[in-house]
Amino acid sequence: MKLGVSLFGGIALGSMYFLTLWWMVQKLVGGRGAHVWIAASIVVRVVLVLGFFVPAVFWGGWPALLAALGGFVIARMVLIRWLP
Repeated sequence: MKLGVSLFGGIALGSMYFLTLWWMVQKLVGGRGAHVWIAASIVVRVVLVLGFFVPAVFWGGWPALLAALGGFVIARMVLIRWLP
């Protein structure tokens, strides 16, 4: 149960992480004040990722963390093939 939840959470988090990264890159093309947007984007994405992975370790231990990381990587692989 914990591994399934961690895997699904990793997929959801990875999807959100990489979609927001893709959106940010699209928004910055030709935009002004790019350094502020980049810094804010990095901070928000790192806080979200750590806000999920750290509790996953305490909740389910190393197996839950590995499942969450696996889901994160799966989301990355799918979105790389899906997004232009």
